[in-house]
Amino acid sequence: MRAEQGAGPVTLGIDIGVIKMIITHAAAVHGLDISPEPVDLARVALKRLGLIGKGTERDRRPHDG
Repeated sequence: MRAEQGAGPVTLGIDIGVIKMIITHAAAVHGLDISPEPVDLARVALKRLGLIGKGTERDRRPHDG
């Protein structure tokens, strides 16, 4: 859904990282019986589908505008 809304591979990777952080926090701090392992598996699948990955290099040189 996020990719369809225009989110790029880097943004989706960050989103997955935030989800994992929240799940890990819930397990460590609040004692919930939840594992972050499915998030790692999802990251592998999303990478193979080309939905997450590295960004493209940008040219940030000043220009007349």
